[in-house]
Amino acid sequence: MVDIKLEDSTQPKTLARFECQHNPGHSGFVEVTDFRTNHLPSAYQHQEMVELIKTLAKLTVKIEVKTVKEELNSSSEIVLGSGKVDEVFFRTQKDGSCKCVCETCKTEKRERWGEIRILTSAQFAYNDWDAKEINCIFFYDDESRKEQCKYLSGDNIVVLNKEKDICMFMCVTCDIDFLKTLDTLLDTFVLNWRAAFHKYVSTVRWEETKLCVIVSHPHGCIKHVSIGKFLGNVKDMKRIRYDTPTCPGSIGAFVLVPDFDVQDELVLHKPNKTDVPLELKSKLS
Repeated sequence: MVDIKLEDSTQPKTLARFECQHNPGHSGFVEVTDFRTNHLPSAYQHQEMVELIKTLAKLTVKIEVKTVKEELNSSSEIVLGSGKVDEVFFRTQKDGSCKCVCETCKTEKRERWGEIRILTSAQFAYNDWDAKEINCIFFYDDESRKEQCKYLSGDNIVVLNKEKDICMFMCVTCDIDFLKTLDTLLDTFVLNWRAAFHKYVSTVRWEETKLCVIVSHPHGCIKHVSIGKFLGNVKDMKRIRYDTPTCPGSIGAFVLVPDFDVQDELVLHKPNKTDVPLELKSKLS
């Protein structure tokens, strides 16, 4: 599986310096901090679409798997990918003891804590033990500002569908402010989706533009936005094809297909394929 990226500490952190057989030159990738309206097709060069993509970017996480099963052709390397914050849950002692593993929680009982549900590829985990080997890095947007990143480990799997290549797992934290930040971003994503829907549903014929957007951590680098086109459904209607640029490290990334006037499909990038499963459908209007 050439699209699964193994971590190599000797590699450069700047995407432009990676030698990549999958996507030589990395054309079509834009660092999320540099993403602007003019990177979009002319029909979508409006603030509504930019804000939708930027909010998706803030919810995108870098995935690191410390221990890899034989299915990934390795037994000890760190594998890299991408994922997305799917939901946030606020907990109290009534919901049970805090499962946060930070140093403070080892000695103190927290009255309030929470869980973050992450959506990614099913190839990263096969059971709860695997989930505990996953590290999530939030807000890895700027190599010069790594202090803004948040780091959490997986705890348990809540959804695993190998056929559709979907995995949802939980991370636990006692950082209530962090949970509130993510919860606000999820609400903002819904609002921005609705704003874009109302902007484009009657003005842009998606069949003529076929916009397809991916936000990921190619090669484990900072977040990048890539823009391409939807190429069609395959016969079983469970997968789509697109030409949006991806690289090793993009596996599990959220695929945004804003076909507002047809059907709103939100999917994940599947490794080394031009077709991905239609595992999530959302109609926000």
